[in-house]
Amino acid sequence: MDMSKIPPLFIARAGRDEVPTMDDSIDRFVREALAKNIALTLANHPQGVHGFDNQNDDERSREIIRSAIAFMQIHLNAVGR
Repeated sequence: MDMSKIPPLFIARAGRDEVPTMDDSIDRFVREALAKNIALTLANHPQGVHGFDNQNDDERSREIIRSAIAFMQIHLNAVGR
């Protein structure tokens, strides 16, 4: 597989995700993506629970949501050029 064809990825991780093995699977995925030199933006919410974007009313959640929106604006606009 040609890794240069994989678009940039945005991954948000909840440090206190209660879904069994969720954080472990994200951690493995991130390690593998980095080992393959894939463009990756990782946002970690150390106190976030699963669905922190609508479960944790805190500044870190808002910061990650803003980052995700900015990421999409940048990368979706780049596709349209």
